[in-house]
Amino acid sequence: MGNAVFVVAGNTFPSPTLTGIRWAFLAAFFGLTAAGLFSYLRNSRSVAQAELYTAVNIYLLLGLLWATIYLAIDALSPGSIRMGSAPADRQTELLYFSLVTLSTVGYGDIYCAAERNGPHSNGTGRGDWGSIRSDYSGAFSRQVQG
Repeated sequence: MGNAVFVVAGNTFPSPTLTGIRWAFLAAFFGLTAAGLFSYLRNSRSVAQAELYTAVNIYLLLGLLWATIYLAIDALSPGSIRMGSAPADRQTELLYFSLVTLSTVGYGDIYCAAERNGPHSNGTGRGDWGSIRSDYSGAFSRQVQG
């Protein structure tokens, strides 16, 4: 019901703040629903077809949860999420990004717009995993030898 109020208000008075709040309410709904389903799954004594469907629903709800979080961030801070091409539908692209990230594929075609200046930054807003691995392996080898 709360989301419907913000949809009507956002369509009546177009505002990035109202749109961001709408996505935040939807994210809270998805999060609470996933938590409730997880509680049911955790208290289950056996694994049957219903539990498998519940696990799939939790996975998809987590994808929707992260997509709505990304959409809220994008509405409240436009341009904070950079996409490789100029997509026609940001909602679909951010859902795609959420599900790709959740499946740990991480194609790297959508990333944070802010550049990092840390020791493991490669200047694109993404960390340089080779640098991170070499730093930790070097520290580990010094501990083992020393």
